[in-house]
Amino acid sequence: MHTAILWACAIVAVIVFGVMVHSIATFRGGPGPAPAGFRLAILREVIWALVPIAIFIGAALPAVRIVGAAADVSVAKAVE
Repeated sequence: MHTAILWACAIVAVIVFGVMVHSIATFRGGPGPAPAGFRLAILREVIWALVPIAIFIGAALPAVRIVGAAADVSVAKAVE
């Protein structure tokens, strides 16, 4: 389980850093560049925010289950 989460994090990191390096190399401006004209992209911004939240929840749920199971075992041993 931990290995799968590690690989998922590594893949996400490679994608994010790849997009970042591509953006820096492609869109760097020289001295006095004209500002870019952006249009509103609310759907993209919402997706950009929800994807990391979904990854976090997907990684946290198994961890919470494992910690909860370990706590139940330790409580049961303490009661005995």
